Formats: sequence, structure tokens, C-alpha cells
Amino acid sequence: MRIVRQAPAPGGRLARHGLIGLLVLAAVASPAIEGALSAYQPYILIAAGLLGLATILGLGAAPKISSAVQSAALAASMLGLSITAFDLAGRLFIPDILSVRPDNRYIERWPPYPRVDRLAPNVVYDHTLYGDLALFTGVPTDRDPRQVRFLTDAYGFRNTPPVAAPVDLVLLGDSFAMGSGTTQDQTLAADLGRSGLSVYNMGVGGASPWQEYINFVLELGRIHPRPGGTLVWLLYPGNDLEDVYGPADLAQIPWRGMLGQAEVIYDTFRNSSPLAQLTEQIGAGSLAGMVDRETFPNGRPMLFYKPQAREAKLSLADVESHGNFPRLVDSITLASQFAQANGLNVLLVVVPTKDEVYSWLYHGDPPWSSGTEPSGFSQAISKVSANLGLCFLDLKPAFVEQSRSIYQQTGQSLYWYDDTHWNAVGQQLAAQILLTRRCRAPGSALCCG
Repeated sequence: MRIVRQAPAPGGRLARHGLIGLLVLAAVASPAIEGALSAYQPYILIAAGLLGLATILGLGAAPKISSAVQSAALAASMLGLSITAFDLAGRLFIPDILSVRPDNRYIERWPPYPRVDRLAPNVVYDHTLYGDLALFTGVPTDRDPRQVRFLTDAYGFRNTPPVAAPVDLVLLGDSFAMGSGTTQDQTLAADLGRSGLSVYNMGVGGASPWQEYINFVLELGRIHPRPGGTLVWLLYPGNDLEDVYGPADLAQIPWRGMLGQAEVIYDTFRNSSPLAQLTEQIGAGSLAGMVDRETFPNGRPMLFYKPQAREAKLSLADVESHGNFPRLVDSITLASQFAQANGLNVLLVVVPTKDEVYSWLYHGDPPWSSGTEPSGFSQAISKVSANLGLCFLDLKPAFVEQSRSIYQQTGQSLYWYDDTHWNAVGQQLAAQILLTRRCRAPGSALCCG
């Protein structure tokens, strides 16, 4: 008996070739889908689509053409899958490989409303890192390395669980409240907590006052603040007017449904790619022109960030005429009203920029000659505080006055040499200044006097 082999039906051949083409497309596109090469996503997807189509057509062509197409498709697929596998494995070691700062790795868009940032929940990070400005310059001798332990709670805020209830102080603000660049037990929140007060830190690096207001209103109820406690809100002249603002009325916020939240979570996963982080670090080198380098009295390079220095120089009129100033005032007004309705006092604190405290170094003036006059931003916030009947504190005078004596006694500065933020000494000084306002009367944490 002779067995007759029948040629595959044309429809079956086409379906098989189509499936192979789709597999090739997925393999080649996988680095863009997973996030490893997200910066080149459009080009990779176009190339993957063309190669997948070529595979479908080439498999049905003459043997030599089919063989060449198969080889090209296999090589491209193996390359794409190898990059993706390497990147997925690297996610386990990203802090060690790239020295990625927690600010960059763990600040994420909040899925229910991605215009608001929070930290990733339940983070345990303990690595050596250096400052944001040294990342921009890319010069190894600019770095001020330090070991940083960084923990977050289940809700995406930098706290060491559990925080004792009732809470005496709610700390609100951006990276200065969060304690950027400083290890967990030397942050402002930790220093305040050592005084016996229970402190809940809601600071999120890079957040605007509007984002801070949203987080505060949504989260205050669950942290059980003590009636008579204090909302300590740090405001920063370096960028608070330039940050993101949105609707003040919570009813106008377009909350994301399940599919929308899943999209945000997927984007966050892609953005945490080690190769994407490496690309970001390389790109940060283009910001080197934004950094000024001066020599501190001890011979160490001290870096300053030009854009924040320009913002800090705005006059009162400039601040009040800024397009985002009304939105800033609305955020302060609504958050303070909500705080007071929940039995909290409100203390607005203006944090000086690094170049304000060390303006003598930044501008080449005689050593320790920085002025203590308030910035235009500080004057504006002081007026807002007075109009709303809130407490107000400008840290600049004390920081300027203490910067010299602390250096002469200890040889230390108040800010990291390679960073825009306070170091542990600056955080401790801020805590000491705030604690001078601690009330003796029961039922109140900090007073206005």
C-alpha cells in the first residue's frame, strides 16, 4: 500500500505562518512592552510589525527567501527576548547595579488618580547613594556618598510602622518633608518623633502643594490625629509654583476605574526597568549645565541648582502674579480648613533653598554674609497665613544664622554637598526650631508663638 502525503491546505499554511509572524512580532517587541527599551518604543514596535509581516510573507516564498527570513526572524526574536529576560532579572538588583535613589525608583503615580504621586508601599531599601546634583554632573568627585535606609508604610508614605495613635504631628510637604537623601532615623520626622511626639510623615518627593492637599484630605481620617495636634506643612520656594496643579474640588476629580488603574500600574512597572533607569541616568548628564559648582571653606565642591536659585529670587509681586499662585492659595485654604475641621492647628513652614542659606558662596560674596531677609515666596505665604489665621514660620533666618556656627563647631554644612536637600544636620536643626514652639498647655502640639 502506498501512503500519499497531502500538501497542507492553503488556509492552514496561512494560519500557521500568521501565528509564527505574531510570535516573532511579540518577541521582537518584548523589550518595549516590558519597559527595557521604552525610550525607543515607537521604533521598536514599527520594526517588530514589519518583521512579523515579512515573516508571514517570506515563509510562503521560495526556499532561499524563506530560509533567510527564518534566520532573520530567529535572530531578532532571540535578541528581543534576551534583552527582556536580562532586564527582568536586573529588577532584583537595580539598587546595587545603578545606585538608583529611592526618590527615582519608588515615587509613583497613584493608580486611582495618576496626577497625584505617592511612594510605593512597604518599601525596604538600604543602600549607598549620592545626591541628585551629582547625578546631573556625572563627576565622581562631586559625590557625597552615604548609606540610606528608606522605609514606607502600606499606604505609600515614608514612615516606620507602626506609627502610634493618636498622631500629634502630621508632616506634609515634598522631598524636604519626606527626607530625601537622608537615612530613615535622621529625617525631620524621626527627629521630631524622638521628642516624644507621634509623627505621621505624608511627605512625597516632587509633590506639589496641590498634590499634598489631595493626599492629606484623603488620608487624614485613617491616621487618627489627636485633637489639638498640628499639621506642619513645608512649602518650598524652589519649585512649588512650577509643580503640577489640578482641580481643588474633589468632586471634579476623574477617578480611575479598574481598567484605568491597571494601566497606571502597568506603566509604573515599565518605568521601573533597570535599562530604562540607566537611560535616565545617562540623560541626566544633559542637565549638567543647570548645576553650579563652588568650593566650600573645607575645600569640598558644593553644588547648586540654577533653576531653584532663580525661583527663590522672585519678588513678592512676581510670586503673586504667577499663574499657579491662586491654585497654591486654594490648596492651602482648603487643606487648612479641613485640618481645622478635624481639630488640628496648622503651621505653614517655608524651607529656604540651598543658595539662600549659602548665597555668599553662590554669589562670591564675603564668607558667611548671607542675608536673612524673607524671599518673595516667603512674604506671599506669610500674607496667606495671616489672612487665614494660620501659624507661619520662615526657617531662613535661623538657617542662615546657624550655618556659620555649626560649621565652625563641627565642620559640617546644613545641606548635602551634592544635593539640593538638607543633610542630617539640617534636618536636626529644622526639628530643633520647630520644637521651640512646643506648647506646654495640654491638648496642643505646636503653638504659634
